[in-house]
Amino acid sequence: LRAEGEVFSRIEQVETLLLLDRNLTNLFSLIAALGAAGFMLSFGIGTWSIVERKRFDLGLLRLMGARKSELVLYPLLYGELVAVAGGGTAIGAAYLVGHLVNSVYIGSGGDRDICVLALDEAFLGLLASMVAAAIATVAAAMLSLKISPAESMHHG
Repeated sequence: LRAEGEVFSRIEQVETLLLLDRNLTNLFSLIAALGAAGFMLSFGIGTWSIVERKRFDLGLLRLMGARKSELVLYPLLYGELVAVAGGGTAIGAAYLVGHLVNSVYIGSGGDRDICVLALDEAFLGLLASMVAAAIATVAAAMLSLKISPAESMHHG
């Protein structure tokens, strides 16, 4: 083509596509950040309400000799267990849906997997959920520090 003097370039279309990709990536990042903030807020409020509901029981544990440092573990361990269970369920669902998507794609003439979740990415997501749960439960853990043994005697 160069010998004939005719060279066509689609640089404008490529630049437009790259701009669209960048904008969609920014939009997805914003949606993901808002989702993470909502998760942490609702998780923290839920854990706070559990500590409030179990105030009598936690006070009773203090009356029986449990230290404050042991009571702090209650909301933190609860949060971590829920994060691991939820993260494990999400990873399992992602693998199942990915397998379904790949089966449909390959069944329609595709030659390779288009939905792949690497094990290290799954582990990183689970770790991020656990860190977010730990941060979200700090307020509930601090609330459990304020529970006195006398609170178990005021129930009723």
